[in-house]
Amino acid sequence: MIHHYVFWEIQGEGEEKIANVRTIKHALESMGHIPGVLSLEVSLNAKVDALSKEIDLMLYTTHVDWADLEAYQAHSEHKKVIEIVRPRRKNRWAVDYET
Repeated sequence: MIHHYVFWEIQGEGEEKIANVRTIKHALESMGHIPGVLSLEVSLNAKVDALSKEIDLMLYTTHVDWADLEAYQAHSEHKKVIEIVRPRRKNRWAVDYET
């Protein structure tokens, strides 16, 4: 099984940041139906770790194999979501691994 994590620091302050997070979260949650996605979870960072508060939002997906992950990333719906996320993010980190 492939585990795919993506973490974002979102742009903005106050209400602007809250609106950006909501928009991105909604867009990410819409991708659960994409073929090759076994599970999809979107979570806000509770920010209880005093040493690292940069990350605002996390996406976690699982896939049967690397080909399914690649197909998900190439899917037109995924590409549409990227166009929503990219202008609203400050930083992005990703981790992929196999179990």
